[in-house]
Amino acid sequence: MERATNGQIATMPIEFKLDGRTVVGRPDEPIIETAARHGVEIPRLCYKPGLRPDGNCRACVVEIKGERVLAPSCCRFPAAGMEVSTDSARARASQKMVLELLLSDMPEKEYRLDSELDQWARKLNLGLPRFPSRTQPAADLSHPAMAVNLDACIQCTRCVRACREEQVNDVIGLAHRGDRTEIVFDLGDPMALRNLVTDLRPEWIVHCPAATDVAWCETHPEDAERINAEASGTLASAAAAAGSRLLYVSTDAVFDGSRGPYAESDGTAPCNVYGRTKRKGEDLVQRALPSSLIVRTNLYGWNVQPKQSLAEWVLDRLEAGEKLGGDQRDVADQRLLGAPQHAAVELAVLRHQKSRSTCVAETASARTAISPM
Repeated sequence: MERATNGQIATMPIEFKLDGRTVVGRPDEPIIETAARHGVEIPRLCYKPGLRPDGNCRACVVEIKGERVLAPSCCRFPAAGMEVSTDSARARASQKMVLELLLSDMPEKEYRLDSELDQWARKLNLGLPRFPSRTQPAADLSHPAMAVNLDACIQCTRCVRACREEQVNDVIGLAHRGDRTEIVFDLGDPMALRNLVTDLRPEWIVHCPAATDVAWCETHPEDAERINAEASGTLASAAAAAGSRLLYVSTDAVFDGSRGPYAESDGTAPCNVYGRTKRKGEDLVQRALPSSLIVRTNLYGWNVQPKQSLAEWVLDRLEAGEKLGGDQRDVADQRLLGAPQHAAVELAVLRHQKSRSTCVAETASARTAISPM
């Protein structure tokens, strides 16, 4: 008679009690799946068939007779003779508390109507949460085709596991600790960034991503430095280790705008957080990979993304008869090419592009005919 292998033993049926009735399960099937097969619904948020169970949301906890603490049913497997309760007073109270705490952090705006959190809250008859909300993270609307609304994120890490373990591209990660924990993408995950560059070993890396919203950088200086400076240095170090060359897209905001046009040899004097963090990014890139190519750009025209470019914003204010005062004027002076005659050219081009007609822009030093594309 042949001895059964571990794989065969794992698939052998076993009997255990689920909410007082005897059911048949398998040692390799989590309790949450066995319960579903027998018509018993257990709340779940981080669990998804096909992904490795994490057990981090704790919405699926159950009570097991003889055990001191509740167990996440997505990570716990049945044993012969085990007695499991999915709806005991203790298990249900914990499930409801998890859902209520998560609900308290949700934004007032609903981004989708099929929210699993809302569905489970209704099934467990939860009312309005009793707890104050967290400080909501800002939305990332920098991509023209994708909005990242982290205020609706419950950090179930499904996206992280899908990218790391199914797609194996390590694009998404989890950063920080406690109430600062958040989902991060590429540049916000240094280890993933290094692994990606090491695996691909590209000949050239063109580093474009950055926190470019000047006003946002002023109110989020630490985040701006992490994205614009520290992540750029990390990428340059990874490129150096992989033997790759790097083109770092910087900005003309490293200058203060007091004169212009600027030459590469001119000294820098950034006057806002965005400019300072991009200038620090230049230093870190040069230090890690001295052969890097740094390009200080100034792009103008209509923004293809939903938000306005700075020039569009200034043009709208001026056409509405408004004056730019104080900080607004400083930002406009510093960002619109520095020299007033160049700012006039840019605003004239934008204005006449509205009518799609050829325009003539006059400055103190030139008269230029410009045809819209």
